[in-house]
Amino acid sequence: MEGERLAELRKGRKIGQKEFAELMGISVSALSKYERNVNEPEDALKKKFAEYFNVSMDYLMGLTREEVPIRHTESGFLYFDSLPEAARTELCSFLEYLRKRYRL
Repeated sequence: MEGERLAELRKGRKIGQKEFAELMGISVSALSKYERNVNEPEDALKKKFAEYFNVSMDYLMGLTREEVPIRHTESGFLYFDSLPEAARTELCSFLEYLRKRYRL
């Protein structure tokens, strides 16, 4: 996990280490070590971080710059909400075309 990302998310939401550690059920010392990449949190805790900040695990791991979690929409799993309005409209139109063509 990218500790710097965790720290940025926490600071961006104006949450102190003590408050966030209490919310996550961990010590301030443990949180500090995660944020400084000294220790690696368990997967269950990483998931808890991602859910709290509403970001993807990929973002926490440093695999993407997109914070937006992958969401299931009627158009499938994708970063639908982060697309420009014109792209979302075009994608929905194309999906409707496919539904009609294949009688779905």
